[in-house]
Amino acid sequence: MPSNNMLKGAISILGLLMLVGCASNQTTSSDDTVKTTGMASASSNKGAEPIPEPVVARPKPPVVVMNPTVVVFEKMSVVLDPESRESIVQISEKARTAGKITVTGFCDRNQIKNASDSAVARAVVTRDELIAQGVSPSNITVKFSTVVAKKHAAEIKFEELELTKKAATVAAKSVQKSKN
Repeated sequence: MPSNNMLKGAISILGLLMLVGCASNQTTSSDDTVKTTGMASASSNKGAEPIPEPVVARPKPPVVVMNPTVVVFEKMSVVLDPESRESIVQISEKARTAGKITVTGFCDRNQIKNASDSAVARAVVTRDELIAQGVSPSNITVKFSTVVAKKHAAEIKFEELELTKKAATVAAKSVQKSKN
């Protein structure tokens, strides 16, 4: 029996020491609390989990618009997938300011029986998404091709309005005549 009583006593003492240890870790002074709304320093955060740093929103990098921009379709599909739709949304600002846009639908006639219908449908669905993004329909020309091997896509080509030297000369002369 003496060993059983000794064991109970040791457990009691151990429990008491644990309670005393926990009590000594608690702060009783209001000076120890962090009063700032920002980050706490490591010294005021003793024994606790680290305080996470605030998340800083980073600006998105500018979108690089390829010319032509290729919108890929599944071999047997004429429907824009979410990734293709998002790529059209990303180029929509450039498309709205472009002078003319040519959308060419592609479908390999050696792989698909109704390749011309599929190619046209791909170009039309791409054109319609551009229009939904605010591009003027009068600026868009639709074409199709069935001769490129294994190409199931639509290409969006931007043609900037550029004045040729001759057109610039004519415009300059017209301005001079109107001043006189």
